[in-house]
Amino acid sequence: MIASQGGTQGGLTPAAARLPGAGEPRGHGGIVPGPRVPGGTLPVRAFLAAQAREAQFVREVLDRLRARVRLRPEQRLPIAKAADVLDTTPRMLRYRESLGLVTPARSPGGHREYGERELLAAAYADELERRYQISPSDLAFAVRVLAEPAVAADVRRLGELTRRISPAPPVAALDFEAQKARRLLDLP
Repeated sequence: MIASQGGTQGGLTPAAARLPGAGEPRGHGGIVPGPRVPGGTLPVRAFLAAQAREAQFVREVLDRLRARVRLRPEQRLPIAKAADVLDTTPRMLRYRESLGLVTPARSPGGHREYGERELLAAAYADELERRYQISPSDLAFAVRVLAEPAVAADVRRLGELTRRISPAPPVAALDFEAQKARRLLDLP
């Protein structure tokens, strides 16, 4: 079940609780810590099993959302109808758009139009926010870290300074260049 803060049915978000198959056991228990190896990492087999459970969870959430939305590929919904389908408000959809979490198409008159992809993105963003108990802006920043190498490097550096992330090993190409320079300096 998806852990969330009060006001939900059986641990599901209000939108997810109304989806077909909601609340049924699906074999997903999140990443189970299990036995640890030196250095505090999961063994490879346990890590791969956790990854498989996570991928299965994502597929099931998206399948339930698709079953609920049932749009034809060319069909688009105005923002009010999209908000109703997602059990949210037009204001929240506009907020997620301002953060870059969803990018609806625009009608010739400039109105927002939501297709299946945009509805799935908004619903999945909501699921992630509830599951990890983060705000939409936190999620938007996480996406930015993944998309922008400079931001990722700065966040990694912070993680290393706070000792939450182990320092990255030296890049082999740079090590090769350093060895090459040492050999050249030793020449007569």
